[in-house]
Amino acid sequence: MSGGSAMPVRRWLSLVLAAEVSAAALGVLAPPSCAQGREAKEQIRRAQEDEILAAALAFFLSGDRGGDRSFYCLAISRGPSHKEEDPPDSLLARLPGTGRLRKASQCELVGRPEPLVGAVKDKATGKAAQLVSVSVIRWIDDENVEVGAQRYCGGLCGAWTTLRVFLRKDRWTAAPGGYLMVM
Repeated sequence: MSGGSAMPVRRWLSLVLAAEVSAAALGVLAPPSCAQGREAKEQIRRAQEDEILAAALAFFLSGDRGGDRSFYCLAISRGPSHKEEDPPDSLLARLPGTGRLRKASQCELVGRPEPLVGAVKDKATGKAAQLVSVSVIRWIDDENVEVGAQRYCGGLCGAWTTLRVFLRKDRWTAAPGGYLMVM
């Protein structure tokens, strides 16, 4: 799915639900249950997650003024466990600057780095990097979500914020959210 694929998925699932309701009215099918409606809504939302996370990462990376770092090591967390994992290749392909992007597993944290802000390194080259991650999506409604975003490069070098991501004209776009903590 690329760019504007979120709406066609939503429209398709809406049409499926409308067909089920119409068939139920004619007595062909039983009416869809509330559980089926919730399940369809969750499918629509899951289909949009990568696009939302890509918009949040692209926005957060575009605001980097963190000095000379050769690479960005990216992680995402999904689900109730909040466990960070590497983003899928399909998500990485949506981001600008792919030559500088690494999956978090391709980077390492250094114990006592010199300088202190060099705590994150690319494993292959040993060059300085930043760990950038986005957290679980919190849905406000069908067109507005909040996503936590974090940046860490070592010691007191980091930033944490909540981004507001919204759907406009079939495209997810990120903007600053409620707060920003920078160290």
